[in-house]
Amino acid sequence: MAARRGLVAALTVIVALLLAATAVFAASAYGNRPPEMGIHYKRVQLQEPKTIGYRWFYAEDGRYKVVAKNWDYDDTDPFAGPLTYPAVDRVPAGEKLRLRISHPTKPNAFSHTPFKIRDFRAAASKGEGQWVHHKFVAVKRGGERPVAWDVVFSLEGKRPHYLRIYAGWSSEGPGAVSYGSVWRTAYMKTY
Repeated sequence: MAARRGLVAALTVIVALLLAATAVFAASAYGNRPPEMGIHYKRVQLQEPKTIGYRWFYAEDGRYKVVAKNWDYDDTDPFAGPLTYPAVDRVPAGEKLRLRISHPTKPNAFSHTPFKIRDFRAAASKGEGQWVHHKFVAVKRGGERPVAWDVVFSLEGKRPHYLRIYAGWSSEGPGAVSYGSVWRTAYMKTY
């Protein structure tokens, strides 16, 4: 009987260690890189927005580390350099699109602004940026906690849309193992 209790206790400890290791791996899977993003129409992924710049902090060995792309710590605008866009995707005007953000935490800050012309700085100086209404929808798989977030929006008018996307996460909040800011571009045409 004592041997059976010892075996049950040992199995319980092993299962607890496996669960703890799985939780640490799941948390670190989002840790050392900014989240992936993809624009979807209905059930089809159209494009992955092009990464322009990011500054991302993550915990490792009890300290925060940083990775950055196209980011000068004195510069507040990673869009200052030349912009590139992915290949164009065509979608019907007014249809719902989803920007899937593969991170379990909803961004604290988010914006996506479409411009009619490729050079958004010239368009912004003329006030040509279009505000786009959006809403966040949690993506859950096999549980109560989100595994990703969808940003649902639509583009109006039959024209090109050069999108500038910004998402930011703060270092505060439940289970914040990584945080930072990501800037991306996308290119859509509506018909």
